[in-house]
Amino acid sequence: YQRVIAQWFQSEMTETIIGLMGGRPVGFAMIGMIKDEASAQDICEILAIAVTPAKQHKGIGHLLLRAMEQKASEWPVDRILLHTAKDNIAARGLFTKNGYVSSGMKTNFYPEGQDALVMSKTIQPHLFPKSTSMKSSMKSLRLSGQKRKPSKL
Repeated sequence: YQRVIAQWFQSEMTETIIGLMGGRPVGFAMIGMIKDEASAQDICEILAIAVTPAKQHKGIGHLLLRAMEQKASEWPVDRILLHTAKDNIAARGLFTKNGYVSSGMKTNFYPEGQDALVMSKTIQPHLFPKSTSMKSSMKSLRLSGQKRKPSKL
């Protein structure tokens, strides 16, 4: 999985947001554009979202997710998609709480054979006003993005 993430990062076909606390990375999220096989429409996919174990359950995952949604709202898409391990209850809770709904299952999706739940959410273009700060009220968390031109994976 680390190799795949490194390839996505180097491909220049993704945008990556890194959450920093005290100048140190505590989490990251990656998003890219894909073609939906069923509808032949472009959609955004959250490719990865992770928070270091010591910083989990502090709202960082929520902020990273909202930053990805804000980025997706700037692209010409109306849906955002993600995959999460079927057994990852914490991630499923985060996504459900933020309006994502299950739309299917993929068996043996992950490198170690775990099944993935496919979740998606409809987004509105420019859903988030430019003035909305993704830094949140968590003054110690800073989001740092790597700007890349949106293109298809």
